[in-house]
Amino acid sequence: MIQVIIVMLFSLTLLFSEPMHEKLIISGDNDIVNAQAELLKLKSYFIENPEISLLQEKHKLILEMEVLGDYALVVIKPVETEALKSELLTLLKPLFPELFSIKYQEVECPDVEIDAKTNVESMKNLASPVKVEKSQYYQFLVEEIGLQWLALLLLAVIGLTLSVHNRRKLVSLEKTQKELSIKQDQIEDEINKLGVSSV
Repeated sequence: MIQVIIVMLFSLTLLFSEPMHEKLIISGDNDIVNAQAELLKLKSYFIENPEISLLQEKHKLILEMEVLGDYALVVIKPVETEALKSELLTLLKPLFPELFSIKYQEVECPDVEIDAKTNVESMKNLASPVKVEKSQYYQFLVEEIGLQWLALLLLAVIGLTLSVHNRRKLVSLEKTQKELSIKQDQIEDEINKLGVSSV
């Protein structure tokens, strides 16, 4: 039983230790000059503060500006652990009060040769996401419940099943022990009767 608990705890630690894929959004502005000023402010803060520059070296954090439509965003990425995220939020929140984090995925674009006549529309088509049809049930499980909770539920069901199985074995052994005890008493009675009748 203890072995089952150890295996379940080990599985839980593996389950919840998977890396995060998040980035911190420092600011967003539709004026690129303002966004560049915020990026410069962020970079200078990273240079001046030894604690945060150590984090940057250790976790290979990238400070950059990303363009999203008409807006320019100043971001820090990749944030791969909850501890790093909370430490960055604690250190940067006083200076950047609008700081928040979002999940993201790196998208690899195929190598494309671009010449001066490349049409903007063809680039938009290249960058548009490919839609993959998934069943509604799968989509509900992944998006609403989350794979971690499903895995946790599966571990709980396995643990419950093993507990019920062990309990049934225990009940069966107790029943067999009672039957053997009754048979032992009967044999002792017969031996006592034989001993009394032979005298």
